[in-house]
Amino acid sequence: MYCNKCFVTTKYRAIWDKVAFKEMFSFSGWSLFGSLANLASQQGLNILINIFYGVTVNAAAGIANQVSSNVYQFISNFQTAFQPQIVKTYAAKEMERFHKLIFQTSKFSYYLIIVLVLPILFTIDGILKIWLKEVPEYTAIFCRLILILLSTEALTAPLWMSVQATGKIRSYQILMACLIFLNFPIAYVALAIGLPVYSVWCVRILVNIFVIGARCIYMKKKLDFPLFLYFKKVMLPILNVTLLALPIPILLYYTIHGFWQNLIIVGIVTFIVTILDIYYIGMNIQEKEMVSNMILKKISLFRKES
Repeated sequence: MYCNKCFVTTKYRAIWDKVAFKEMFSFSGWSLFGSLANLASQQGLNILINIFYGVTVNAAAGIANQVSSNVYQFISNFQTAFQPQIVKTYAAKEMERFHKLIFQTSKFSYYLIIVLVLPILFTIDGILKIWLKEVPEYTAIFCRLILILLSTEALTAPLWMSVQATGKIRSYQILMACLIFLNFPIAYVALAIGLPVYSVWCVRILVNIFVIGARCIYMKKKLDFPLFLYFKKVMLPILNVTLLALPIPILLYYTIHGFWQNLIIVGIVTFIVTILDIYYIGMNIQEKEMVSNMILKKISLFRKES
């Protein structure tokens, strides 16, 4: 309406393109199928928790899901910003840049999420006590496990974006839906044989790791995705950062026992250690220069505004 009103060269014209409509409806339909598979898997696990452990434990799961939604929102906008570039480079057949964007988006998505996740992992007990006063049983362990799950899911969105860029997602969505649905029967067996209720989240983490591997293999076959480079430039750095960021927070968590001391000192130290590990261990020279330039630009803009 805006274009029709403001630009004289713009006019409405009805066009019936069966091929374009078919492609659009196929893409949106299979995208919806994938979203429904994720939703059904998550709600199915909530139903299992309700059946085996009752409403109280299900309330704890609801709180954990709320925490995860708030945390994941932190990186969703970052990932969305990269999607047009990923689609554009694939359409232009710039495959080297296409792969580089996937690597960068995956790695920095993970870094952004663990900057929040690691401090929360070690201070969640205090956060829940301040937030809820009366904390339902299992809430803390649910939150910790779902935050670990979020860390793995941060790697999946860039892979999904790369498949979306091709426009051919039917076989991919069917494969991913089948794998995601594995959560339900495996979790049912785990609860039926008497494993703790938090085993449901352990199942989700393991299945999600398996799904990441399946995505990479699918992309290797369909998009000639360089798996070795992905492991070298994404998986190896994030594993190093994660492993080296853990010892100091774990030591502080078990040695500092005061409520506020644990909440403040452990949280701040974990945040600082994670940032330093990401910068000095998880980034190459070009990435360090890029981050440094971004920080300097923000500082200069702040000084001009003030």
